[in-house]
Amino acid sequence: MAADGAQAASAVTTQSGSTATFIALAATDATRFQPGSIIALDADYTGQTGFVGAPISGAYVRQELTDVDYIRRVTFNVALVSQVNSTGLTLAGPLPGGTPATGSKLQAVTGFVDREGGSFYQEWSALFVMEGSQGERIFFHYPRLQTIASAQETALSLDEKNKNGLARVLLRGQFLALPVTDPLDGERVVCYRSFLPAANALV
Repeated sequence: MAADGAQAASAVTTQSGSTATFIALAATDATRFQPGSIIALDADYTGQTGFVGAPISGAYVRQELTDVDYIRRVTFNVALVSQVNSTGLTLAGPLPGGTPATGSKLQAVTGFVDREGGSFYQEWSALFVMEGSQGERIFFHYPRLQTIASAQETALSLDEKNKNGLARVLLRGQFLALPVTDPLDGERVVCYRSFLPAANALV
């Protein structure tokens, strides 16, 4: 698979002692990164098919590829570098995948690209909580969701009359709920609803 747009930055191997917020590197490797840069950390692609990427699958590979960097091209295991020294990189926040697995490699992110279409659709799960007037809560758990529209941000004014500039941001998304098989009875379901009564609530 030829590089699309630009050749990937060469990967470096993480060292023992790495954590979710600190990536231990050889001194010569650490000098290749700068504070403020974005890094991607994941395993080499070695010809496997199926879901690839950790901790969240970034793609589904139908046929064997030849790009050793492919998994890091699609991984969600990314972070911002806050400090660099001779022993490694300190990250501004923890890696989504936690402590790097043995053999993981690291690359600088040089840019982002997205595409429409394809046969792989990212799936998520979600838990929505609705609180009642007496402190009771209703939980809606969707085990499988797929996005069906791009996320949109809308500014909502906190004072509609005076328009004083105070606002909060509403993140709007649309999802398709997909069925799962309930292991208890084999039935196909799309959502689980749970009710948690308030403390000392009247029965």
